[in-house]
Amino acid sequence: MLQLRSKDKGSIEPFLTYLFKGGLIFETLIKYCYPEVINLSAVTKSKNFRMDYSIKGLPASARSLQEIIEGIKDSSIQTAFSTAAKARNVTAHSLQLDDVFDNPANFTLIFEQIINAFMFLCDRSFLQKSPLNQIVPAEQ
Repeated sequence: MLQLRSKDKGSIEPFLTYLFKGGLIFETLIKYCYPEVINLSAVTKSKNFRMDYSIKGLPASARSLQEIIEGIKDSSIQTAFSTAAKARNVTAHSLQLDDVFDNPANFTLIFEQIINAFMFLCDRSFLQKSPLNQIVPAEQ
């Protein structure tokens, strides 16, 4: 889709909406798993969240898409959660953002971090806490 934009670039709104929805799903999952969390900026104040994740702080704001991209240094839980939170907050407040999507890899980078955040959260909050993980194999 990014490569199909007109020669004058066209709107990035569909891509911002896509990233926003990913961030919103992440926020919804966080609030489901940690009902005491009011917003993404305050998630690390949750005792239960701190017990599940050794994340000291979760930067959830950025001024631009470029700032979000520059903050992606690795594929850690910290980076994934922070990127998803920043994407949710940045894209929620304006459609007039810097167009970093001339390079489609920039969109992919943010998107992959949001997916990483989903996977980390689902693994720790749903799979590892599942009663199925508590089943002890029968003696042979």
